[in-house]
Amino acid sequence: HSAVLYGNKFVVYNIHSLCHLSQECKDHGSLDNFSAFVFENFLKSLKSCLKSCYKPLHQVAYRELERTRKIPVKLSGGRKTLSLSQIYINADEQINGSHFRCLSIGNVKLKIGHKDSCFRTSEGNIYVLINIVRRGNSVLIIGNKFHQVEDYYTYPLASSILGILKVSNLDDVRHVIPVENVESKCWLMP
Repeated sequence: HSAVLYGNKFVVYNIHSLCHLSQECKDHGSLDNFSAFVFENFLKSLKSCLKSCYKPLHQVAYRELERTRKIPVKLSGGRKTLSLSQIYINADEQINGSHFRCLSIGNVKLKIGHKDSCFRTSEGNIYVLINIVRRGNSVLIIGNKFHQVEDYYTYPLASSILGILKVSNLDDVRHVIPVENVESKCWLMP
């Protein structure tokens, strides 16, 4: 197709470049060491940050700042250290405050989305995270609750003893949970 689109000179140039490729790899090592593939692949992620053609550098810088900026939060109990990142605007949220996509409690990350969004509270309830809201020094987690929680297996012992549960019946009601009530992160399998 390239000969039709760009002419025969383009094909000759590409074949000629391939003749030198083996020697270039001997001189410089793996193709990944001296090719522009890494930059071309990263260009896709940069382009996905842009919402319009207006001031692209400003947009990319702002999106990168949103992605990497972490805000440390001191809780009143002081027993957990947590940080919030990936701030965003959620017009549908009824609770006022700053909204975040990612919450780190120590080494554990909870994120909005399918992966890393399931957690267990100190009361034993299982939730799927849908929003993180910071109001002053308090952090609230908004989630949907699983109403059906049971053992995945019962022999040779109840799976709940090992923390393995079978959940179903996820409700649409938005529950507000203080971050202090988060006990553990869960792995949710389809």
